[in-house]
Amino acid sequence: MLRWVCQQSPKSQTISQVFDSPMFIIKAVIEMTPEEEQLKIASGELFENFRSSTIIQSKNGGSKRVREVVNDEDDFKKSKKQKSKIKMKKAIRNLQDRVAVVEGQLNSIKSDIDELKGMMSTILKHIGLQRKGDEDVLEKKVDIGLEEPINVIDDEDVIEIEPFLTQRPHVRPARRKRASVYLSTPFTTLPKRSVTSTTSTSQYKPIVYDPMHKILDVHLDRLRAWITDKRTDDELRETFHGKKLKAFFRDLFMCRRRLADEHLDALFLFIRLKIKAVGIPSSQNFTTADTIFMRILVSKWPLYKECIKENRPFDWNEEYRLVDYVVGSKEDFQDPWASVDYVYSPFNVHGNHWVLLCLDLVSCQVKVWDSLPSLSTVEEMTNILLPIRQLVPKLLDSTGFFDRRGRSSTYKEPWPVVIVDSIPLQRNNSDCGVFTIIYFEYIAAGVGLDTLCQENMSYFRKQLAFQLWTNTPMY
Repeated sequence: MLRWVCQQSPKSQTISQVFDSPMFIIKAVIEMTPEEEQLKIASGELFENFRSSTIIQSKNGGSKRVREVVNDEDDFKKSKKQKSKIKMKKAIRNLQDRVAVVEGQLNSIKSDIDELKGMMSTILKHIGLQRKGDEDVLEKKVDIGLEEPINVIDDEDVIEIEPFLTQRPHVRPARRKRASVYLSTPFTTLPKRSVTSTTSTSQYKPIVYDPMHKILDVHLDRLRAWITDKRTDDELRETFHGKKLKAFFRDLFMCRRRLADEHLDALFLFIRLKIKAVGIPSSQNFTTADTIFMRILVSKWPLYKECIKENRPFDWNEEYRLVDYVVGSKEDFQDPWASVDYVYSPFNVHGNHWVLLCLDLVSCQVKVWDSLPSLSTVEEMTNILLPIRQLVPKLLDSTGFFDRRGRSSTYKEPWPVVIVDSIPLQRNNSDCGVFTIIYFEYIAAGVGLDTLCQENMSYFRKQLAFQLWTNTPMY
């Protein structure tokens, strides 16, 4: 039910004065029936109940969501801490591994430095050379009481050797400058001799050459470890004599192993270059040949006998490989025989025994150092060496050797054999090769044989192997 009520407002008096007209407020009053009032009251109570329940539920639900959010944050923080701990542990482990690797490398470097220090101290101890003003001292002439002064030379003078070129015999090769063989060897840095100056005269202080030069055990252990390491069985080692397999060093280093042609040839050349580079006053005026020369020479013996039988000359012009050794035009053998007194070479007897041969160019003899003389009598050795006794004089004559030496034709006859006695002998069946090498080193260097004995052969093996393995001549 809707009805209108007109009522004067308390403010109407003021407003009426302004507008000069009375103002009335019209209010709309809704009057409800008793039934409508009861329905309104019931709906109001229902609304209040619904509102209160809604508030309670919202409060309960909010608290639950707050707890869940708090729990999720705690779990996230815990997982984050665990992940950071795991990362730190991994980083620490990696750092520890790196530290271990670096420590291992440092230890290896320290051991290498210690070994190098030992080697340097040993080398300096035996060289005993102090160069004071190289250019001033080396340009001086040293007067030692001889008729003529002697020029003091250095290593460069040795390097400038001009060897003959390889070509046919009887043709004088042109003297063309080329690199000497000594440039590719480890011997160019060895001192010739030490010089000591005084107020009045200058004197040579000879270098002490010791074939028993001591090598520290730590260095020999390095070589032994390399030889016994199966992982490097196929490894090639670069030496002054070319690349060598591990078997080469193993057979030389280990006892009771026989040496092959390759060992004898490499070590004869190595020792010859070492003695020449050191400049030992007591050393002989010598050179060397190798097993290849001896095999070629012996192989020509049947052809030579056939020529003699048929009364026709043997053509030495075709044997330029042999002539190259004699005239000094063979690589690694560039000392002409006309300029030396002795030619040393290893020689194999019966295919299983090594002896040292010396072609004595002064007395025209073939000398033999045999560490096991019981294998052959003097007559047997003389017959075995018949090709050398006959062919060497003919070969020398074909190159004009005797004309330059001023010898008579009697020196062209077959040379006699001299078996050298009163020498140290071997007491096993495997060291003949080592004895042959050491005989040569002691005799060519002019050193007494006091330390040359069977008991030292084991050390000589290791020392020779180490020098070749490191390309380091020691004396």
